[in-house]
Amino acid sequence: MTIRTICYFIATLMLFSCLPSTQESQSEPEELTAEQQEVSDLEDQVIAVHDEVMPKLDKLVSLQEQLIAKNADLEASDNADAQDQVIVNSLIIDDLLQANEGMMDWMRNYEPVDLEADYQANMNYLQEELEKITAVQELTNKAIAAAKETLGNN
Repeated sequence: MTIRTICYFIATLMLFSCLPSTQESQSEPEELTAEQQEVSDLEDQVIAVHDEVMPKLDKLVSLQEQLIAKNADLEASDNADAQDQVIVNSLIIDDLLQANEGMMDWMRNYEPVDLEADYQANMNYLQEELEKITAVQELTNKAIAAAKETLGNN
């Protein structure tokens, strides 16, 4: 090895030895107060509902597309009852769209809380958000069930 290579090697070792290790730079997480823990737990509940509904958005879109295709077939048929089914399917499509838009609106408007902020304000906010996301969850589940029933693929 040349002197130049050895110098670069030593300089590199010195540089990395001066940097704090990842264990030293990561401080212990601070203990949460009882109120902060309560806020954190409620926020976890809100996010859990969101996380349960979020994967269903693809299903909403898929079912919507299937119902639109079914309506196109029904409108092309000579069946007298077809028009009634088109109306029913259209209402279900509207519910699927509303559920999808409800989730998008909720995600756009949701703001994570600051555990250092006012306890009561955080709790009020998270209770409202839990109610909103639970309503989205219920609408999503009902719309999916109605679409599956109509399409006959439970």
